[in-house]
Amino acid sequence: LNTIDTTATAVVSYIAGCYTRVHNLPLCFATIGALQQCQGDAVATFLDLGHLVAGIYYIATAYVEGVPCSELPSELQEAAATAAKTALQRICAVQPGFVHGDLRLPNIMVKHGSDDTAAAPTAVIIDLAASRLNGTPAEVKAQFQQLKSLF
Repeated sequence: LNTIDTTATAVVSYIAGCYTRVHNLPLCFATIGALQQCQGDAVATFLDLGHLVAGIYYIATAYVEGVPCSELPSELQEAAATAAKTALQRICAVQPGFVHGDLRLPNIMVKHGSDDTAAAPTAVIIDLAASRLNGTPAEVKAQFQQLKSLF
């Protein structure tokens, strides 16, 4: 269950009940630490993570200003695809075995250049709860192919 308040400065994801996601938490926590170089750039800035009560965990990240790729008009999809690929490349340059685990358009936020510049949009990959760092080269390559197929 993800709770998102777009007026907030943070997003808190609650993970409960699903054995697969709870079982993946140590890998998720390792991913968060390993991606510090990318925080606020290619991935959301992590604020806190931990255990609330029996079986309920949380991950808190800074709210990412932008628009999910799933909500972009078709004329912006090509630029968004390029920005998403650049963000994923940046993450994989820091951690070559990074596999997101849930790469979908709603998990890619696009931030547009400011109105006074012609800057290309940038992308931030969010929702790393299913991510891991031990992907094989084939899995990492497949992830880029999957990203391409989303657009």
